[in-house]
Amino acid sequence: MAIEFNTSRLIVTEIDHDQPLLKCNELLERVPHILTPAVVECLPPHFQSINCVDSANVWLKNMLSQSRLLVVRTAPEHIIGFLFISTGTEQSAYIGYLLAKEEWGVGFASELLNGFIAEAKVIKTWSSLIAGVDQGNNGSIKLLEKCGFSQQQISKQGVIFYRYLLR
Repeated sequence: MAIEFNTSRLIVTEIDHDQPLLKCNELLERVPHILTPAVVECLPPHFQSINCVDSANVWLKNMLSQSRLLVVRTAPEHIIGFLFISTGTEQSAYIGYLLAKEEWGVGFASELLNGFIAEAKVIKTWSSLIAGVDQGNNGSIKLLEKCGFSQQQISKQGVIFYRYLLR
């Protein structure tokens, strides 16, 4: 079942894995404008250098092969970011999120996470959510803590893992 939810300002919909990406022109054109160097600075290498429709297509295929991908919009035609979900062990979901830099600082990330937490509680698929964040990404660390995630561990690569218990 595809995940879809709305908040007061956001429309969040999962990309259908069966939909040909060629039909996602709006999405493919928007990806390079979202995945700018400032946005992907603390993210893994496969998020880097996405600067045209062709590299966006490769990135999208890669993300869809690894995770469930939700598109975040403020209006039906205005994509501002993404939420990623990968199923872990023991009914945990590993999540990641990113928003276009011009959308930072207005509460969209908090609204997105709180909306997803509420939806995850309704669909009852997972017992917890796990988010990894680079220890230098203070904004994301504060956001996770504000949304009720608790720090679990720090990897040797400097990634801090946070958990939110759903049940």
